[in-house]
Amino acid sequence: MGRGVHFHHKQKGHDHEKPQHGEPAPSKHTERVAYDIHTVATAESGPVSITTQKDG
Repeated sequence: MGRGVHFHHKQKGHDHEKPQHGEPAPSKHTERVAYDIHTVATAESGPVSITTQKDG
């Protein structure tokens, strides 16, 4: 049984092309999260405060 027509495609000068399905897709929405960690909690806030910002 032969190896097929496309077995020697590298010898014919064919360069490898990366397929489109192998690339990661860009995200549609971005959410940025910032953390502030303090050593002591106060009456108004806890020791950790989280702020979020959405782009979209």
